[in-house]
Amino acid sequence: MFLIREFIAIVESFFRGQILIGLIMGVLLGTGFTIIGLEFGFALGLLLGVLNIVPYLGTILGLAVACRSRCSSPVAAGRSSASCCL
Repeated sequence: MFLIREFIAIVESFFRGQILIGLIMGVLLGTGFTIIGLEFGFALGLLLGVLNIVPYLGTILGLAVACRSRCSSPVAAGRSSASCCL
């Protein structure tokens, strides 16, 4: 019985840590996306932070969506289209 309780406590701590990391990543991504002028940047950042709970999923989808969104948005004044992701 002790091992089961210990295992459950460890798993709960792991998921609490993953959620905290996802929240921090979401806020940082959202702030960065907003600074570079991405439409719905903060909401997109929070969504990707939640997806970051599953390793690599948030990062891969985040890069794909952010690059696609940035490339399809109208070119801002003073910026060339070369700033688009490759």
